[in-house]
Amino acid sequence: MIIINEREYLKDKVVGWIARTEPPTNAHLEYILKLARLYKKVIIISGSCYTLGNSRHCIPSIIRIKMIRAMLKEAGLSEEKYDIVPLADYESNEIWLKDLIDISRIYNINDIASGNEWVQEIVNSQNMYPLRVGDIPLDKEIPYHATDVRKAIEEGDYEKLKEYVPNSVLNIMSCYECFKNIEMANKNEEVIFVPGRQTVDMVFLLKDKNTQKLYVLLGKRPQDSVDFANIKAIPGSAIERFEEPEDACVRMFKEETGLKVELLERHFVSTPVKLKNLKTSFLFMNLVGIYSSEEPNKMGTRGGSSQCFSIYVEGDVDIYRSILSPTRGLEEVDFYEVDNIIDTPLAFQHNEMVERAVYMAKGKIKFEKDSYHGNKNSKCIYFVGGPGTGKSLAAYGVMFFLKLLNMSCEFTGEFAKEKVYEGSLRALLKSQAKIIGEQDYRVARLNGNVDYIISDAPLAISAMHASKEKPLEEAAYYLFNKTDNYIIFIERDKSIEFETNGRLEDEKDSDRKSKILKDNLEARGYNFVTVKGAIEAVREAATYIINDNVKLKEKSKEILEIIENIVDLLGRLNNV
Repeated sequence: MIIINEREYLKDKVVGWIARTEPPTNAHLEYILKLARLYKKVIIISGSCYTLGNSRHCIPSIIRIKMIRAMLKEAGLSEEKYDIVPLADYESNEIWLKDLIDISRIYNINDIASGNEWVQEIVNSQNMYPLRVGDIPLDKEIPYHATDVRKAIEEGDYEKLKEYVPNSVLNIMSCYECFKNIEMANKNEEVIFVPGRQTVDMVFLLKDKNTQKLYVLLGKRPQDSVDFANIKAIPGSAIERFEEPEDACVRMFKEETGLKVELLERHFVSTPVKLKNLKTSFLFMNLVGIYSSEEPNKMGTRGGSSQCFSIYVEGDVDIYRSILSPTRGLEEVDFYEVDNIIDTPLAFQHNEMVERAVYMAKGKIKFEKDSYHGNKNSKCIYFVGGPGTGKSLAAYGVMFFLKLLNMSCEFTGEFAKEKVYEGSLRALLKSQAKIIGEQDYRVARLNGNVDYIISDAPLAISAMHASKEKPLEEAAYYLFNKTDNYIIFIERDKSIEFETNGRLEDEKDSDRKSKILKDNLEARGYNFVTVKGAIEAVREAATYIINDNVKLKEKSKEILEIIENIVDLLGRLNNV
């Protein structure tokens, strides 16, 4: 076996590392980290990228690549130190070697790090490109391989599994149901990649915020198309050589629709994304599945397979229509109501893809509103401000006012504050996702079941606390934007003594967080009203509710007089 002398000066060189990683193990991780220490850059060549369906090829390449990204991020390796390139299998060694040489030229690879004798032999047989190949042994032996991981899964030995793979990889395996996929691959029941044209497709779903109707983005295939000419289809195109499927999907989608998708993070199973040419909240691009068939009526005359993705958004369908600007591919691109195209034959396997994507988005092909949430949206009165500004007092005051008027309303408090009294908040702060999820659930269970939801703990505050983890911050804003919000920002009345009971912050922290919250709201374009102190906040909320509610408008003068008397009384009591 050839060994590369690591004592040579390698810092100015680029190394390529070829592996299938099904799945990545701690041994793989240690090897990559060692290469990153020795070389200027590591090009991770993900092999067998279009091979799937047996015991040796049981995890799709796109998921394996996500696992590699996740474990390297967990290990703290900068993304500038590596790139990942997919490489397909071929029956001919010559074609495989040509692809490897082309990758080496594109990425200026000097060495191929591999202990595989077949790889060493085939690379040394060529003289087209000055490329050295050899192994760089680990400083300590890690005996297990991906086959050991698969065996542990088959035997149900979870303790061994935890020993073999990084936690980040184990998490993705659980999310993507890799355990089930490996079991199915062993029985030859797993989906396979069919040889031929390898493509990506996108199911873009839009729920119109005005009509609540669900739309899917479709176009008509051109007259000169090789297959399915003049038939409606979702956007889709071939994957280019050495292109990751997600990159191919983003590129294709921009060309065929004009909508520009930005990938924010690459190591999650559901990839967080944004639309560049629209101000949207936090979105996700999900892998719907891998679709393949040897039947021409499903995959066309060129065969192959498709990796299908989906994005679900909520917005104004007319605004989205106005920015559609395809430059190639589909014609007559437009949004079509899902209910109206369910029985319309689409090209390839696009009917199956759309149905699956809709199911993933909401679980109901007809997209009815969930009866649990009723048939209306609640108005959310949110009090925002730093600790000790009077948010809770204002919320209780408004609830008192609404209950006196027999209004349908509920209060939802701060999950984190409850944990202060339990003495468990400091531990919980390590999981902002838990706090965000709990806070969202408190609103979601009420939304549609009452007229008004009053809260002193809106998700905009949770977003601020999650600002060090951008995906979580954006997720909090995404959930915050789903409700019909009236935001009242409370500035602290400094004439009132700062209350420390039930919170971790002091007066200085409160002022700092108030400023951050206000800056965040302004930066994201939220409309909000600023008041000073809880009493003014109660007056503002009551005035808004009276103007918002038809029944109360009829007696607005009398109600406002009562409110002013209550506010005056509260003010005098506050000064006692």
